[in-house]
Amino acid sequence: MAAETRNFVPRANGEGKLGTDAKRWAEVNAEVVMIGGTNIKEAVTSGALAPIPNMVHSAALHNGLFRGKDLTSYFESGEMSAAIAAGTFNNIYIGDYITKAITVAGTTYNVKWEVADLDYFLHDGDTETTAHHVVMFPSVTIQTNVSMNDTNTTAGGYLGSKMWTDVIPKYSAAIKAAFGADHVLSHRELLTNTVNATAASAAGANFVGTTTNWAWTDVDANIPSEPMIYGGAVWGSSGHDVGNKTKQLSIFRFKKFNEGRKWFWLQTVVSATNFASASHTGIADSTNASFSYEGGGVRPYFLLR
Repeated sequence: MAAETRNFVPRANGEGKLGTDAKRWAEVNAEVVMIGGTNIKEAVTSGALAPIPNMVHSAALHNGLFRGKDLTSYFESGEMSAAIAAGTFNNIYIGDYITKAITVAGTTYNVKWEVADLDYFLHDGDTETTAHHVVMFPSVTIQTNVSMNDTNTTAGGYLGSKMWTDVIPKYSAAIKAAFGADHVLSHRELLTNTVNATAASAAGANFVGTTTNWAWTDVDANIPSEPMIYGGAVWGSSGHDVGNKTKQLSIFRFKKFNEGRKWFWLQTVVSATNFASASHTGIADSTNASFSYEGGGVRPYFLLR
């Protein structure tokens, strides 16, 4: 009987290698390949692991894959920004996150910023957004006890709200300070600025509390619209409330928005007194503009470049 081929075993675990970066073996043929204790063939066959298809990596491909990896050091190294700028989004997938604290009005919040979508605003705007970007969205509501307005009014639409004129500028400044202004992409959004104040008798005409106009606006940070969360308009008073945010953020195709069990404001006007909100219970809600409660408040997004 012929003797079996002897095993080739290193003297100690983790020692030795076959080939070098400069001189590699042309081909490896084996029945079993174990890496870190995992049988790769069995893992792929069973579905426990799946190989990335041999495709051109892009926003479209990566928007369809949820991972949930910590990218904090990747961002700090500068490699993440290079991958975004190139449009390949190498090693960036939905649900990945950067942990970064921000300070708003003297209070510091430790935030887990999740990758919510890639190139969401690409080619949008009256001034075209041409830079590749990542929509970063907090995993939970950041600041609670914040109202949209001091009184129950939606006059002036979202652009006339205290949220936009007073709260959002503080978040824009805080995010730029934390990530670096060069990494925050300013872009253009259509935001409502007029709400109908009188009822019209003609059938199909605008009623009290419906938005009737909008304006292209520079945005560094903002609270989301209904379509960004739900995939469509629910309580919105008119088509003006959708603006150029017409599709759902990719992250909410994989999980619900109420994971943190705190509600948050949306920029959508609902009536003469109410703005839309996303409830901690998982429902699409509507809330009086002056409402303030410790169970929810502000959950803003920004574009990372």
